[in-house]
Amino acid sequence: MAAPVVQTLAQVMTDLNPAYAGQQAVNQQQQAAVPVKYDAQRTALTAEKGQGFNAINNQAVNRGGSFSGVPIDEQATYLSTKYLPGMQAANTQQNADQLALQGDAAKLSTEQANNALGIVQKQNSDLNSWNMQQDQLTASAREAALNRAASAAESAANRAASRETQVTPAQNASAALSAKTGEDGFVSQGTYGAVKQQWIISGYGTAGDFDNMFAGYRNPKNNQYKLG
Repeated sequence: MAAPVVQTLAQVMTDLNPAYAGQQAVNQQQQAAVPVKYDAQRTALTAEKGQGFNAINNQAVNRGGSFSGVPIDEQATYLSTKYLPGMQAANTQQNADQLALQGDAAKLSTEQANNALGIVQKQNSDLNSWNMQQDQLTASAREAALNRAASAAESAANRAASRETQVTPAQNASAALSAKTGEDGFVSQGTYGAVKQQWIISGYGTAGDFDNMFAGYRNPKNNQYKLG
């Protein structure tokens, strides 16, 4: 299993761009439409102002006061109570709408950045977990190798100890003869023959082999030593 890939934040941001591009495009279109919307309102207010001024002038003419300054006062009142507040309201609302849409755009950018950061952190976490797993596997393999080596060494030591403590057939025969040796340093005919017979039955060798090895236990004055 290959190690998990960890991307840079810029790489993940690029990967996420298609998911956010559509929303950002809509937001930009909405921002572009805001001035158009409020320009239309301001145009309507200006048109209404012209109509209002005409109505004021017509009323003044009908009253015969077109040159008395009354229309100017009424126009000023119209401007202060209707036109200018309407224009100010349009400007304020336009700024508010633009700020709200800019805030939405900023939220999208922040969301994309946070998602990208989360992905990179997850990739780093996956890599750390993978590295820990590899370290554990390496440690387990090393421990298993050490255990095998220790077991092999112990087995070898046991085999060596077994060989060292193993009594050979010659040692067995020699011990049996030594146990029956008389004061003269020799064994009786019967003892010699019995040990020799056990030697042959056990498959340790021939009668000749036995005599060659243990002839020293026979009294040379007596050549009648047999199997017993």
